[in-house]
Amino acid sequence: ASRLFWSKTKRHFRQVSSSLRGFLSPSGEIIKDSQIMADMAADHYEGLFETPVVMRPHPYVDAPPVQWENAAEPIPMVTYPEILNILRSRKKKQSLDIHGLSPFILDKIAQNYWHLLVQLYNYSFTEGYILKKFKEVRMILLAKKDAVCTPDQTRPISLLDSFLKVQEKLFLNRFLKINDRGILPDNQSGFRAGFRLQTRVLLLIEQISSYMSNSSPIATVFVDFKSAFD
Repeated sequence: ASRLFWSKTKRHFRQVSSSLRGFLSPSGEIIKDSQIMADMAADHYEGLFETPVVMRPHPYVDAPPVQWENAAEPIPMVTYPEILNILRSRKKKQSLDIHGLSPFILDKIAQNYWHLLVQLYNYSFTEGYILKKFKEVRMILLAKKDAVCTPDQTRPISLLDSFLKVQEKLFLNRFLKINDRGILPDNQSGFRAGFRLQTRVLLLIEQISSYMSNSSPIATVFVDFKSAFD
């Protein structure tokens, strides 16, 4: 069923993204100088990723904080064997992060050195702190449509720090155990094991068909968030 679903929908997907060949300035000038393009992209994405201004308490959407029964439970400690299992299971990709490291290179590190990272990851989870170097990202821009466009018409591909990727997997292992307690509703299916996107699409079509067969009024709303991928 999954293979049949994607075989029908893949015809609507674009095969590749356009290569970025230049930026359009506000005056309409085509910019191809790499340094100027980098500065324009940095100005755009630094503004996009800046810390948002949040009203607290918000008069409409804020609700009393939920008192979770396991709020006092400590995050399970990271262990040396757990890190080794993550390293074995990862694909040995050779794409370099901003520090010139890759999963392929990490695989060549002597395993004894990961004992030091065990302490670092545990400190990070305990204190809720991530090293600033881990937050430095190498970003590659692809053009969404035209090869010459404005910075807001590009799609960023972020190559995260290789050590941070290991920590992300450690966090995911712990988050999934919490998520098993029913925090997310079953109808939220995106990027969840056992909750397929095509199942939700087929259920939506079935619901629409059912209402239409009964001559009932029905409206479907699709929301596209601008720069949601970014």
